[in-house]
Amino acid sequence: IQSIDKWEEEEIIVASLRIDVVLARALNVSRNRAKTMINEGRIKLNWVEMDRVDIEVEEYDLISIRGYGRIQVRETKGTTRKENLVLEIGRIDRNK
Repeated sequence: IQSIDKWEEEEIIVASLRIDVVLARALNVSRNRAKTMINEGRIKLNWVEMDRVDIEVEEYDLISIRGYGRIQVRETKGTTRKENLVLEIGRIDRNK
């Protein structure tokens, strides 16, 4: 079986690896909106539904967002001058 998913890679800069921070930056929504999505049960981390906003993601974690698609944290590239983290992520956009 061949996978037909087309992953788009991009780099994002986040202050921490908390799931709400990564979601907010990857989806270009507010952190409050990301918390609401988690509390509504729309987020799964590695196929397990999340109800806590303070979970930290790791490399190769897969985040599924109902209505938006999927995000995979591929690699931590390093830090910026202000000690923020540079992440390489892969994204499957459901709306494309």
